[in-house]
Amino acid sequence: MDAMARWESQTKRIFNGDTGPNKRYPMPARGLQDTPDYGIRNGKFEISGKTVKKLFDRVVDKILKLVTSQIEETKKRKKVAKAVLLAGGFGRNEYLKKRIQETVGLAVKVEKMKDCTTAIVRGALIRGLADKQSNPRLANIWVESRIARKHYGTSALTEYIPGKHSPYRPRIPRGADGGERIEVIQWFIDKGSEIKESKPFSFKYYYDEPVSNVNFQGGRLDNFTMPVYICDHDQRPDYPELGTTGRCKLLVKLIADLNKIPKEARETKIGQDNQLYYKIPFKIEMTCHSANITFNLVHERDNQGTIERVECGSVQAEYK
Repeated sequence: MDAMARWESQTKRIFNGDTGPNKRYPMPARGLQDTPDYGIRNGKFEISGKTVKKLFDRVVDKILKLVTSQIEETKKRKKVAKAVLLAGGFGRNEYLKKRIQETVGLAVKVEKMKDCTTAIVRGALIRGLADKQSNPRLANIWVESRIARKHYGTSALTEYIPGKHSPYRPRIPRGADGGERIEVIQWFIDKGSEIKESKPFSFKYYYDEPVSNVNFQGGRLDNFTMPVYICDHDQRPDYPELGTTGRCKLLVKLIADLNKIPKEARETKIGQDNQLYYKIPFKIEMTCHSANITFNLVHERDNQGTIERVECGSVQAEYK
């Protein structure tokens, strides 16, 4: 515990990148036997500047990557980053400040926030007090829009078009509209685009299933799942790419029960194979809030001038 306290209160803050042969940082090691080969003497453990730098660089390199990506996103929106503000206990470290300044260049100012050691705690405290605020006369901050940091989309079937789609992807025959179909990703939101706060975006789809299958199952439609994917890369893929080498990550799965739709509201169609199909139109509503995203699957129909709306499923996801 003593060693951790010394690291947090002194070493982490005063290290400036000096790796000279005589630069060493003593840490409490009470109760340990003197072992000169390991730097333990008189109840203290000495760490060389070179070793401290190795420990720092693992974290600093990640911070530099994050700062660089944020500045690049700012440039894509045709804006200019003027400063990088450092907060928290590590924000006081001169080595971190020096590395960031070298990375961003002199055109961007790197500076510590006032009282940066307690900045994060004070921010959390202010948020907590705001949540507890019961005075109805105080106004609330309204976030009108935000910039998407990732692509968001879902996999769906579309008509296979030779020359447009990969001939190596699996194809699925038939369906209500006939012809071969192929699984693609339809992207809801592009990375870097502006999205309105609490305003749903709608995307149209349809679900088809042979009526004979539904009748065989006692009138129930098959279970229906829509996976929602995210992609960090600027170039988004056309097809689902998962795993360690893929560019997509599964965010959530939207599980919907289309059996909530009344039978009289289910549309039917004769397919090109002369089978009778249920062809049920629906839409996915994506709504971005301050802390999460909500996906709803909704079926709507016009019943003699009245729009009947049935929500068949909903799922919520935190930002990643």
